Amino acid sequence: MRRSGRTAPTALRRRQSHFSQTLQIRLTRWLTAHDLPDRAPRVTRALVNTVCAGLPGALWSDPWGGGHDAWKVGGKLFAVVGALDGNGLNVKCPDTDTARFLIEMARAQRAPYFHASWVRIPFGSVPDEEMTDRIRISYGVIRKSLTRKLQAALDPWPPDA
Repeated sequence: MRRSGRTAPTALRRRQSHFSQTLQIRLTRWLTAHDLPDRAPRVTRALVNTVCAGLPGALWSDPWGGGHDAWKVGGKLFAVVGALDGNGLNVKCPDTDTARFLIEMARAQRAPYFHASWVRIPFGSVPDEEMTDRIRISYGVIRKSLTRKLQAALDPWPPDA
């Protein structure tokens, strides 16, 4: 039986909100329990540049001047380290839902000046392996959006393909 003044959609939204909060709490606890002190992140601008330079067809540029590390494939950005706040990496996610999920789970922040499908991952907030995976996922998303001709001109990706 419904209470007066409360509609079914409102109750549904409350249940969804509660479920989302519960999921976020459980994931946060799990992530906290599994981030071991001996695996402290050591991600730096130099490590990001090394990973990006190893990707097929990846080129470094500084399109805005002032010391940005912008990595492109086929002329499209896939990773950016800012000049002034060079303590974080901006990468593209496959979609806005993935970006929102990473932000809700405190694994990333909203990337300023970028589309909603981009996130900023502060250095030291995630392990090296996760940062490297985010770079590769971003590269793969951008690479898939290139024309067939541009994709054919690049070395195979992933390397074992």
